[in-house]
Amino acid sequence: MHFLRYYFRTKSLKEIAIQLSHGKHSSQGSESHKIDIQSQEKTLLFVGTKGVGKSSLVFRFLEKNDTPKPTLALEYIYARKSGKTVAKDICHIWELGSGSSRLEVASLFSSFSLSTQSGLTLVLMLDLSRLNTLWTEAETFLVKFREIFSSNESVRDKRAGFEHLRIADEHRDKGQIKPFPVPLILIGGKYDIFENQEPNKKRLAVQCLRFLCLVNGASLLFHSSLDPSLIKRSRDVLNHYSFNSSLNQAAQFDYNKPVYVPFGTDSVASIEGTSQYVTQGK
Repeated sequence: MHFLRYYFRTKSLKEIAIQLSHGKHSSQGSESHKIDIQSQEKTLLFVGTKGVGKSSLVFRFLEKNDTPKPTLALEYIYARKSGKTVAKDICHIWELGSGSSRLEVASLFSSFSLSTQSGLTLVLMLDLSRLNTLWTEAETFLVKFREIFSSNESVRDKRAGFEHLRIADEHRDKGQIKPFPVPLILIGGKYDIFENQEPNKKRLAVQCLRFLCLVNGASLLFHSSLDPSLIKRSRDVLNHYSFNSSLNQAAQFDYNKPVYVPFGTDSVASIEGTSQYVTQGK
């Protein structure tokens, strides 16, 4: 996988977003930095709790072993991978620093055009070691970005192509689901700390996160930068969303293990522990 990294400090975020939406990755406009229009394009936007490991996860996804520097505002990388055609498929990767103001975020993504891209996935990463702020952090990000993407005309135009909307419409709990405007992955970071929490705290946290993901049409997985198996699983999931790679991962609901719940595999009855009762009642 090839990748290039850009640090944006001289131009406004709005100008950068517009430039990238037209396939320009360099102010010099050199041919080597132009996107091949025949390639398939996806976008990943990483947001979340400060210090949770967003940059580290991006580096692991790109198979880059360097130690990332703290993200101050907004950083951009694009990865290229051989696809089904001669041209390489492209994944645009944005990472939003926790210190960026809401005005900057709104300015960027209200102008961000997906007209040349196949779709955008929001990757929300939360800190599992901070259970007292977990719900508040999640709600703050989800409310803000639901508002931003709901008002984005290019997102609305591409709704028909979002798989999670079809799944939500066919789900048995569809009356309780309000799908997020774009595909959404919720990643619980620092699982290596979370796994040592008291069982009851883990159970409640997992139930809350599963319910939050269910009602928003999101997938849920736990991650640790210290666990090679979890790094691989996170990379596999991100590859699936960015390059349509196959994903042969079984769902894991046990709160005593690293949770992985793709959207469509969970239900309110299962979260509440009443699935057996409901089945018998039928």
